[in-house]
Amino acid sequence: MIDPMAAANLYRLAFGFIPAQMIHAAVRLRIPDLIAGRTLTAGELAERTATHAPALRRLLRGLASIGVLEEHDDGFRLAPAGEPLRSDVPGSVRPMLMPYFHETMWASWGRLTDCVRSGQPSVETVTGGSVFDLFAADPELGAEFHAAMAVSGGAEAQALARSYDFGDVRTVVDLGGGNGALLAGILGHHPHLRGILVDTPVGVAGAPDTLTAAGVADRCDIVAEDFFASVPDGGDRYVIKSVLHDWEDERCVTLLGNCRRVMSDTARVLIVEVVAPPVVDATTDPFLTVSDLNLMVLTHGRERTDEEFTELLRAAGLELTGIGAPLGFSGYRVIEARTAAGPAQ
Repeated sequence: MIDPMAAANLYRLAFGFIPAQMIHAAVRLRIPDLIAGRTLTAGELAERTATHAPALRRLLRGLASIGVLEEHDDGFRLAPAGEPLRSDVPGSVRPMLMPYFHETMWASWGRLTDCVRSGQPSVETVTGGSVFDLFAADPELGAEFHAAMAVSGGAEAQALARSYDFGDVRTVVDLGGGNGALLAGILGHHPHLRGILVDTPVGVAGAPDTLTAAGVADRCDIVAEDFFASVPDGGDRYVIKSVLHDWEDERCVTLLGNCRRVMSDTARVLIVEVVAPPVVDATTDPFLTVSDLNLMVLTHGRERTDEEFTELLRAAGLELTGIGAPLGFSGYRVIEARTAAGPAQ
């Protein structure tokens, strides 16, 4: 006999795409911004969003049923749980959600079964190219992706700046740092540091504003180049956050090898990523497996275990020196490595 509670739970999981799309529509229509601090009727919101009032009311009631909004006699209000969806509040999750609400992302996840069968990212079946080709071809989506990475970078920057000893460090090179949010956080916490930010031209487009706003622009150089081809020399710490998990082993070894070739004996690589456990069970943070599947759908990369990171480092002529504690709720950790004995690979 099937357990009715187990069946009900599976229904909720299987139809989880519906609440996700409800939140997607609310964010795209900027509903959380429009009703922040006020109560509006469905008709009033329809005028402001150029939508069909009866259809919008049904969406609003759906959002109320999952706790994002509250429905009252005089209209709808933003619930506390919906506050992080506003675009104008510190800690907003909106930038992190936007690129993953894009129709191509939804279509790619719709081909998950094909991805499992072939072992190839389903985004390539949908678009004919890599997800990074997609970001380059669609400037708006590319900007949303880099904005999402900036949110992630900012969230871990303070934790990394506080937990890692930068006392003897002079120059930090951030490889793949996008708009510089992570590097700005580190430099802001340690006035003696200088920084070098390296990413694609699209990636660093917003960096001058970010670094200026943080008051560290005069201590940071911006380099728009392909770090798979080369990386700047002279760094004491080479920070690589949320980059290696996007790529297959060979490309990771290339990037790490580029670092190895320019590192001094005292320099270190700091990989900032989630470290997957060797065995997953009911106590494992679901974020890890969801992130790993998202990488499978969109990239040739994956979340890696400590043993897999060790193997990457060894292949690049580096050796692991330690793995730090998680940096906040995200589970990111600092994986430190130094040059190994012997010639660079």
